[in-house]
Amino acid sequence: MMKIPVVFVFDDEWAIPSSVSIISLLENAQTDTCYEVFIISRNLGAKKQDALKKQFARYHNHTLRIIIISSEILDKISHFPVTAFFTIDIYIRLFLHHILKNHEKVIYCDCDTLILEDLTQIFNQDISSVYLSAVLDIPSNRLIHRGEMTGFGAKYLGKYINSGFLIMNLGGIRKNGIFNSLEAITIHKYPDQEILNITCFNSINYLSQKYNFQLSQLELFDNNEPILDIVDIRDDYYQAVKNPAVIHYTGAIKPWQAITENKFNKMWWEYSTKSAFSEELYALKEPIESTTCDPYNFESFLEKNSNSRIALWGAGVGFKKCFAPLINKKKLDILVVDQDNFNQNIGEISVKPLIALNDFKPNFIIIGCGAPKSIIETEIQKKFSHLPPITIITADELLESN
Repeated sequence: MMKIPVVFVFDDEWAIPSSVSIISLLENAQTDTCYEVFIISRNLGAKKQDALKKQFARYHNHTLRIIIISSEILDKISHFPVTAFFTIDIYIRLFLHHILKNHEKVIYCDCDTLILEDLTQIFNQDISSVYLSAVLDIPSNRLIHRGEMTGFGAKYLGKYINSGFLIMNLGGIRKNGIFNSLEAITIHKYPDQEILNITCFNSINYLSQKYNFQLSQLELFDNNEPILDIVDIRDDYYQAVKNPAVIHYTGAIKPWQAITENKFNKMWWEYSTKSAFSEELYALKEPIESTTCDPYNFESFLEKNSNSRIALWGAGVGFKKCFAPLINKKKLDILVVDQDNFNQNIGEISVKPLIALNDFKPNFIIIGCGAPKSIIETEIQKKFSHLPPITIITADELLESN
């Protein structure tokens, strides 16, 4: 029986949510599929290793190998830039040809994913003449079309890929040494992704959007963005929305950081019940679901800031419990935005995508989704730094301020 190697890379902190992605892979394997799963890490602790091995033991046919990377690999990646979103671990995928020396071809998958189909057929595609199989990254292609993607000119339009799901020709990468001089590449925004797009340019096989269905792209589809036609992907993306094979939870807020009504987030929590860390995940979920805010405090805040433009970020469970009743009752002129749950109505509230902040230009943003403040701050800095200064307030801070 042929083994299909699937690689996940994460550190000790990401082990708990990553277990859900691995569970989804195994749950959706056909009976005759044999996955050879690799967990590659800098610092995965013994306790979490044991828990992952026990989780894996429930599934037959498949094998698990946990590899703690060597100091040699750490030295190679230590000079690369990191941010709050992009840790040093993202660069490990660029050294899989060195770590897995006996493998010619592997599937690499980010850990903020659900894998909903058996991957045998897609793995068996011939990629001997290219370095990668991957999916187009639509937001980046939109920036390229507008001339706003630093370092990536028109030649990348319709070719720039997302690095979250890859089939990698390690044999070809190893033979031609395409990753041997990475330090010469200038990184601008998306570190490992930019490296892959530059080094593998014109040597990529493009997969259907269903194999890397990115939730953060939904607003492009719902807003009828021209880029979908420019890169001739509208029909493919529409089919991916209806029947994704790999859901990629791109964006600042992950399913385990905020509860929303989004069906794809609900699906993630359903798979989480089979994780070896289900109790830890449940403990994480409970306080998010119980986001509290006294409507009096909210109303008092509005009165004190009656001349300000106020937006609410997040239209999930916390928003509906804490904020929506008062906004509907008093018909307040407040913008409500959500990364996933836009284009819905909650009473008389019309929930908008994040890009609506550009025209609204809020003075305050109140976080109504239970997500960590630091994540929202980073997202706003990344996407809306051109706007006048914005004060960000959580529901808890709203309580404390009154």
